[in-house]
Amino acid sequence: MQVTATSPSSLNVEWRPPVSTAGEVVKYKLFFMAEDSPEERHVYTTKTQYELTDLQRFTEYAVWVIAINTNGPGSPSQEVTVRTLSALPLDPPMNVTVEPASTTVRRIQVLVYNMTGISCSCVKHIPDPKQQNSGPGAIIMLRFC
Repeated sequence: MQVTATSPSSLNVEWRPPVSTAGEVVKYKLFFMAEDSPEERHVYTTKTQYELTDLQRFTEYAVWVIAINTNGPGSPSQEVTVRTLSALPLDPPMNVTVEPASTTVRRIQVLVYNMTGISCSCVKHIPDPKQQNSGPGAIIMLRFC
């Protein structure tokens, strides 16, 4: 059996029919279970390929299959473990903290970009006890796609 992660929420599963059976295979019962989950899920198919969808992103899944003929289910295949793909973050970063790395920086501006433009902007002015508005400003850009 071969299991391939095709997206953050799907796995493609392919297998070969059993070599010897006590009758013609009528259908397959494909089992899958997410890591840290007590719930064993399954689907039925008549083909030797199936796309598992609506899965959790970047989660490890155990997958195995059983062939079923007119006499009942056969032995389970060897279990294969694979992780769904990771995905871009759903939200921009939260609670970003920025402090100057030098005493000459007097102003820090943080811009968080997403696909449509600036989603958040924060300016921090750092008072200089000796001189107001002295020193360069630092602009830090975070891109959120």
